[in-house]
Amino acid sequence: MAADSYSTGGLKKRCLDNIPTEEHTKQSTLMKAGRNFLTFSSSCGAAGLFLAQHWSGDTTLFTPISTPTSIRVTSFDQITFPFVAGEKYCIGNLNGQYVNSLSGRVIHMWKFTGEFGDDLHIVKSLLCLDEQLYSELCTALSEF
Repeated sequence: MAADSYSTGGLKKRCLDNIPTEEHTKQSTLMKAGRNFLTFSSSCGAAGLFLAQHWSGDTTLFTPISTPTSIRVTSFDQITFPFVAGEKYCIGNLNGQYVNSLSGRVIHMWKFTGEFGDDLHIVKSLLCLDEQLYSELCTALSEF
């Protein structure tokens, strides 16, 4: 029997020797890329990751990710990574009340809507206040 498997009633199962340790990067503790989903841990909001469910330009309110959240990345028609130097975004608290405006990097997720599927609209947006987290998120999204 191989060293990386064990037997339970005739069935072989893989050992969990490769469980991530504390030495792994922030990406492995804050987000996890799956087959079609990107899942964020409840500590993402404290790390500077915010989500907006609706985009309405200057009045869009980003709230911290405070519960485990999954986004089905493959359901979007387009994902963009715009950068506008000095752009400030509205940050809210968990209750959805405005708290502050902060600079950060945003990622927009778009879908075609309308009668003929010809209108492209932003349906979700992520705001990263931490440049390293933004870079890791871009890398994870590029794998889909």
